[in-house]
Amino acid sequence: MYSIGIDTGGTFTDVILINEEGNITVKKVPSTPEHPEEAVINGLVEAGVDTAMIDRFVHGTTVNTNAMITGTGAKTGLVTTEGFRDVLEIRRAHRLADYVNLYNLQQELPKPIVPRRYRKEVGERVLYDGSVLRPLPEDEVRSVAESLMKEGMEAVAVVYIFAYNYPDHEKRTKEIIQEILPNAFVTTSIETDAVFREYERTSTTVINAYLGPHSRTYFSKLGEKVKEKGVNSEVILMGSNGGTLELKSAIEKPVTTILSGLAGGSIGGAFLADLTGRKDVITVDMGGTSCDVCLIHDGIPTVTTEGKIANHSLTIPMIDVHTIGAGGGSIAWIDSGGALRVGPQSAGAEPGPACYGKGGDLPTVTDADLILGYLNPNNFLGGKIILDMEKARDAIKKHIVKPFGFASVEEAAFAIHQIVNSNMSSALRVVSVDKSYDPREFTLVAFGGAGPVHSIDLADSLNIPELLIPRYPGIHSAVGLLVADNQHDFRRSYVAPLDGADLGYIEEIYRELEKEGKERMTKEGIPEEKQEIRRFAEIRYIGQAHEVNLPVQEGEITKSVLDDIKEKFHEAHFNLYSHSSPDAPTMFVTLAVKAIGRTPTPTFQHIEKGTGKPNSIEMRPVYFGEYKKYVDTPVYSRKELLASQKIEGPAIIEQMDSTTLILPNHEATVDHVGSLTIHKS
Repeated sequence: MYSIGIDTGGTFTDVILINEEGNITVKKVPSTPEHPEEAVINGLVEAGVDTAMIDRFVHGTTVNTNAMITGTGAKTGLVTTEGFRDVLEIRRAHRLADYVNLYNLQQELPKPIVPRRYRKEVGERVLYDGSVLRPLPEDEVRSVAESLMKEGMEAVAVVYIFAYNYPDHEKRTKEIIQEILPNAFVTTSIETDAVFREYERTSTTVINAYLGPHSRTYFSKLGEKVKEKGVNSEVILMGSNGGTLELKSAIEKPVTTILSGLAGGSIGGAFLADLTGRKDVITVDMGGTSCDVCLIHDGIPTVTTEGKIANHSLTIPMIDVHTIGAGGGSIAWIDSGGALRVGPQSAGAEPGPACYGKGGDLPTVTDADLILGYLNPNNFLGGKIILDMEKARDAIKKHIVKPFGFASVEEAAFAIHQIVNSNMSSALRVVSVDKSYDPREFTLVAFGGAGPVHSIDLADSLNIPELLIPRYPGIHSAVGLLVADNQHDFRRSYVAPLDGADLGYIEEIYRELEKEGKERMTKEGIPEEKQEIRRFAEIRYIGQAHEVNLPVQEGEITKSVLDDIKEKFHEAHFNLYSHSSPDAPTMFVTLAVKAIGRTPTPTFQHIEKGTGKPNSIEMRPVYFGEYKKYVDTPVYSRKELLASQKIEGPAIIEQMDSTTLILPNHEATVDHVGSLTIHKS
C-alpha cells in the first residue's frame, strides 16, 4: 500500500509517494492556477502507481490563500447586532495595527470584504454575561435574509455581540437564512471561533463565509476526480494549524485551510529536526513565488492566534509562518528612485521566468541563478524543462543592466541574487531576533525548489552555524503532509480573574470542548485509542491587551491546577518579554482544547553508508561574489551520495527537485537519512 502527499504551490505541484517498505518516489508537475485540481490529478498520474493501492491521500493547497490575496472569494453578506455593522471598517485602534497607522492621514485603508450595503443589522442584544437584553426578532432576520437574497449573496456570515456566551441567537438566525437562501454558504461566529474581540471574530467569520462557496466547489470537485482515478481512500487536507482534516470538515470550515501548504513545510521541518536529533530549527521554504519562514522551538512550530491574510485578521490557531514575495519567479525591477528591487511580483508558472521560453521577458531570480551557473540549463526539473540562457541574459540586459548601468550581465545577476537573499534574511530576523530568539542557537532547514540555492548565504548573514538540506528539498512540504496528525482546535472565551475563578464552570467548559473534539475525531474515522485531548488556557495580567497560551495539566480543575497555571504564566511571560510580575493579578481570557488523532508515520529508509569523497559528474563555471568571477566548480549528483561522505565547497549538488549551492570555505556532510549538513570549514 502507498501513502501519497500532493502539495500545490504557486509555480509547481509537488508529489511524494511512499510504500510500506519506505521506498520513495518524488515528482514535480507545473501548477494549473486556473484549475488547481488538474495539477493534483496530473501529479497523481505522474506518480505512476496503481491508484487502488493508495490508502492515504493528503493534499496541501493554496486555493484559499490565493482567493484572499486576489480578492476572488464569494459575494458575501454580514448579519450582525444593531450598532455593530461597521466593526469590519473600524478595525483596531492601536497606533499601528493590521497595517493601519493612525498617524498616516494619507494612507489607503484596506477595503472590508463585505461592503457596507451588504452588512445588515438585527435588533437582538446579548449582554457580556450571556443574559438576553433583547430577544431575537425573527421577522427582522427574515427581512434581512430576503434583502440579501435579492442582492444575490452567495455566502452570509452571522456575528452577534457576545454570542460566545449565548449562541442560540446565531444558531436560529442561521436556520432562518438557510430557509430563504438554501444554496448560500451560511456560517456563524460560534462555529468558526467562539472567542471575544469583536473585530477579529467578525473578520474570521466573514473570511470563512467569503471562502465557503468556491472552496466547496474545489474540494468537492477534487474529491470526485480523485475517486474517478481509482483512489479508494478519502482525500485528507492539511490545515493551517499543522494538523490534517477531512475534506468534509474543510468544506464546512474553509478558513482552517488558508495556510494549508505553508503549514506542511513547517511540519516537515519539525519532522526532519526530530529525525536528525535537533530541537531548535528555523525553516525557510523558497519556492517559485514566495519564501515562507517558521521558527521551531523544542521541536514544536510556533503557533499564533493573531494571524493576518491579505491585511485581514484571523483568530483561528495557525502555524506562525512569515511569508514574503521572494521565490525563483520573483521579478527584478528598477523602482522610481532608481533602486534595484526584487519581488514581490512573480512571473508564476505562466509565463514563468524568461529562461522558460514561454513568452515571459521580465528578469527573475531563476534567470539570475542560471546566468551565475548555479542551475544546469539541461537538467532543470530532471531535464523536463530546458532553460534558455540567451533569453535569461537578454531579459536582465534589457531591464536591469542598461537602465541601472551595471558593467555586465553577471554583475547584475549577482546583485539580483544578493537582494533576494537580503530580503529573506530580513524575514528570518522577524521570526527570530524580533521575538527574542538568537538565530545562532538554531539550525537553518532550507527547502523548496529554490531554497538550497540561496540558504547558505542566509545562514552566513545571521551567523547560523549549521544548514540542513532535506533529502528531497523541492518536495519537502509534501513530506510534511504525510507525517502530520489529524488535529482540530476548539476554543471558548472565559474572561475572569484567576483568583476566585469558578472551578466548576471552567471544568464544564473544558468537558464540552473535549466532547466536541472527540466527536469530530470519531466522525473523521480516528479510533478511540488513537485520540488524544490536550487542554490549554490563554492568560494575561489584568490590564494587558494580549495573552500567553499555556498548556493545562490533565485532570479536574482544582486550586492547585490554577496555582500551576499562574506559575507557568509568570515563567512564560519572563521568557517571552524578559520580565514578569509575580505579585500582579492574572486573568483567564480563553479556554482551549486541541484534539489530536494520531496517524501512522511512514517509514523513511536510511541510505547506504559510504567512505571517502564522492565523484563529481562534471565541472562547471560558477560565479562567486567573493572572487567576482566564474570558477570551475565540481558538480555532484545527489542520488549518488552516500551517508558519511563529505563535499568541500565550492560545489554544486544537483537533483530532480532542486539544486544545492555550497560556497567556498564550507563543507557538506551526508547523514543517515540522506540530508546534507553544511557548515563553515
